Amino acid sequence: MPLHDLSLRITVDRQLNIVAAEAVSDAVPYPGFCNTIGPAYAALVGLNLMKGFRHELKQRLHGIAGCTHLTELAQILPTAAVQAFANDVWPTHDAASDNVPHEKPFQLDKCHALRTDGGAVAQFYPRWVAKSELA
Repeated sequence: MPLHDLSLRITVDRQLNIVAAEAVSDAVPYPGFCNTIGPAYAALVGLNLMKGFRHELKQRLHGIAGCTHLTELAQILPTAAVQAFANDVWPTHDAASDNVPHEKPFQLDKCHALRTDGGAVAQFYPRWVAKSELA
């Protein structure tokens, strides 16, 4: 039996504005208490994930205004959304089109998989592969 089974679902537009938010607590240590805070997370609607989100999150849902666990987890939403949007919403991969970025895609060298000297970048972003200085 899980002690905590929490979900926070947000819907964002292409500018990373939160247009819907829902929190659900399916398993909690204090039933009837912990699982009543979900509606408070509607306070995230209208926030932009890239413009002061973490500050506003704390202002709106800190302490007894929210669930410590959900609010802590919500702090990673900007990173998760940006990575999810990469190439599906914003063109970042190399391609034979005019939409190819002229600047290095923002997500490169931000995580292990997308390091510029690695295989994923060689496969999906060949223009941005770090060339060995010995080659």
